[in-house]
Amino acid sequence: PGAVHDLHGEPGHGKTWFVCHIMAEALRTGAGVLALDYEGAPHTFIERLRALGVDDETIADARRIAYHNIPGVTGGEHVEVLASEVVELSAAFVSFDAMLPALARNGLNDNDNSDVAGFYESTVRPLSKAGASVITLDHLGKDPVGRVRGARGAGAKLQLVDVSYSIKLVQPFSRTQEGAFKLVCAKDRHGTFGINETVALVRVIPTDDGKRVEIRVEAPTGDTHEWDGPTHLMEELSKAMERHRLESSEPLNRTELFDRVKGRKQYLNEALDRL
Repeated sequence: PGAVHDLHGEPGHGKTWFVCHIMAEALRTGAGVLALDYEGAPHTFIERLRALGVDDETIADARRIAYHNIPGVTGGEHVEVLASEVVELSAAFVSFDAMLPALARNGLNDNDNSDVAGFYESTVRPLSKAGASVITLDHLGKDPVGRVRGARGAGAKLQLVDVSYSIKLVQPFSRTQEGAFKLVCAKDRHGTFGINETVALVRVIPTDDGKRVEIRVEAPTGDTHEWDGPTHLMEELSKAMERHRLESSEPLNRTELFDRVKGRKQYLNEALDRL
């Protein structure tokens, strides 16, 4: 049986790109892959595989790739079909992207240990027992102060997986801007890495005006630091709010505040949430 992995982090920090990279590498070795996508759409999945260098013939080969966006409950018969696909594809990897919508579609509570344990037992583990390594993608809790080790929601998520990695942004990236993130160990049942140990540095290098993306996984170095953008933006947002308090008794809304501070909206939202 394959292992069950969890990969969690902030939105837009590279979780899906990294999993697509793993799948692209598996396809290059001749293995198959199974993608269970609860957040995205087929064209996005195809676009990312193309950007990572997977040719159209491979993407269209139903003997190599299976993609599903299951709209409702994933019942026992669905799981049996998915497990059969793992065998037929000789699938090296199965991805669940992402856990919150996967649980919600099954009428399960992301914060309930029993609900989460039941989903892993009925849906996730059968696919690993069929021979594939399973990767579940997840997010972090909104409140940084209240965060604990592992993904958001029920603590059972960390207990039920074999390996859990957290993504930490080192340098923001896009389809036109090179950047990087690191993988940090939250749990390793096999004992290969210790808790909070940096496992790898992952560089994202766009080329050809963003049509191609190279992802390099490197051994960590001692000077790998997390992106400090939110800290800088938190300071700028605080100054803007203080200036406004001196000028008016009316509170600023988020849009008005962001008009006063330069920065990408994604990172401004992150900084304000942390603040």
